[in-house]
Amino acid sequence: MGSLPAIATPAWLSSIRSHPHLPEHTWYLIAATTLCLLNRPNEAPKVFEYATSHDPNQKVAIPPLQEEMLNIACRMREALVKAAAVGGMPKTINALLELKKVTPPEMLDEPHASSPTGRSSELHETPATEIIQRGQQFFDNVYGKVSKRVMGQMDSCGTEDLGLAARLMYGYITSNTSILNAVETSFVMIAGLVPQDVRTG
Repeated sequence: MGSLPAIATPAWLSSIRSHPHLPEHTWYLIAATTLCLLNRPNEAPKVFEYATSHDPNQKVAIPPLQEEMLNIACRMREALVKAAAVGGMPKTINALLELKKVTPPEMLDEPHASSPTGRSSELHETPATEIIQRGQQFFDNVYGKVSKRVMGQMDSCGTEDLGLAARLMYGYITSNTSILNAVETSFVMIAGLVPQDVRTG
């Protein structure tokens, strides 16, 4: 099988970046998540490189400030971590490993150091009931009036462990809004579901 044609071309990235209906600073989250879930991890770095080398208001490539680059790197990693909730860990792992190759070392989280998300301290210091309750609230907000039905379907699908997995994922991963707020997280989730042609609820 030959190599697949590139998706993340400058024209494609430019069209997403300039889309009039996307909230500011969400285009690269959506692009990276979509590529990840299409199983094109080698193209995720192109999103980071484009986001950190092109000023949207200029015709020429102008790299952003160091702090802005760090913010983009951190937000892209968080989008890919949250994408695991709808697309699975293997695709997220591959995309994050590819993204790491083009991220300056000083913009990576140090191994065994506290992540800016605070998830490690949540895991070890916050009562699990608080995290699970936060996740349920987030789940209810995402699914609205069908949330009870969707969770009920997971609880009664033949193993209640599916509902447990959803509660853990929404509690510890998806509902953490330290880096991506609830609206940005919703865009990431939608960007992960659409390329897989799946719907929930």
